[in-house]
Amino acid sequence: GVISLTDINAHIVLVSRGILSFSLEDIRGTVRAYGANPIKLEKVNGDVILHNPFCKFGVKIEDKLILRVSVPSQTQICHIVGSLQVFCKDLNLDVSEVRGNIHIENLFGGTKTYISADNRDNAKFNFLSVSGSISVTLSREADEKLNVGMWTECGTINYKKWREEGILQTSDPSIIYAGSLPLNRSKDADIQIRTQCGAITIEKEP
Repeated sequence: GVISLTDINAHIVLVSRGILSFSLEDIRGTVRAYGANPIKLEKVNGDVILHNPFCKFGVKIEDKLILRVSVPSQTQICHIVGSLQVFCKDLNLDVSEVRGNIHIENLFGGTKTYISADNRDNAKFNFLSVSGSISVTLSREADEKLNVGMWTECGTINYKKWREEGILQTSDPSIIYAGSLPLNRSKDADIQIRTQCGAITIEKEP
């Protein structure tokens, strides 16, 4: 089933076994969802924690071949006045205008985010994936203000639309790294992006 809530002045807690989807808009309070599938979160004045350990894919067995048959769920998250934490397996996330810290672990789905300079001072942004893609777009002000570190084991790092210079790179048998800080200082980066074999893309808005 699907739950839609709008204009709520209360904290929201949703618990499911992977069968509930939800859409929230104009929430004045914290949001916590465990096992529920988010469709949209917009205008939340509070911290958000989303924990979804389930795959939403269907399974098809045909001629001794087992495969997933549906695409990852689409989730839009925007205008969050608070921190955002997401732990999931295969959502396709579109995230923008989060005013606090962001921590997203999206193991197999794609994550796309826009970071502006409107975030509170000292905010940190962490993105992790196994095989999913991570795409980050920075406003010009955010690019001037924030340092970036990007790591992948056997994926790719694409920074063609980010900077012409000032990119520090290294690679060895265990890691590929690129960023605006040297590798020995990369843990201090404001924006940290890590994948095992997923593609990383970073760009600056025109």
